[in-house]
Amino acid sequence: MLYEKVVGHIGVELSEFLDWNEKKYVPFIQRTGGKLIGLWITMIGDIGTFLEIWAYEDFAAMGKASKLFHSPPNKEDKQTLGEIPKYHKNKNIEILQGTSLSPVKGVLE
Repeated sequence: MLYEKVVGHIGVELSEFLDWNEKKYVPFIQRTGGKLIGLWITMIGDIGTFLEIWAYEDFAAMGKASKLFHSPPNKEDKQTLGEIPKYHKNKNIEILQGTSLSPVKGVLE
């Protein structure tokens, strides 16, 4: 199991950010094969930042998802892809692997 950790700055008002993620971005990523573990916003610290964790079965699934992400097969997903820079600013992405101490290591099992 692999996890993608995405940290970035929210580019619009929080309510618009959450609405767009719920209605457009999360379904788009799910169609590529990602499973959302969670989306968090910073309450104390760097206000205006978010953290997303996505799960993928393995590197092959992550690679397939990446290809679909960068070349969406339909018009709606292409539009969502084009909107990402408005909502997700200065993103940093890391790939993580769970350990025996990670409670979500088997989320796709």
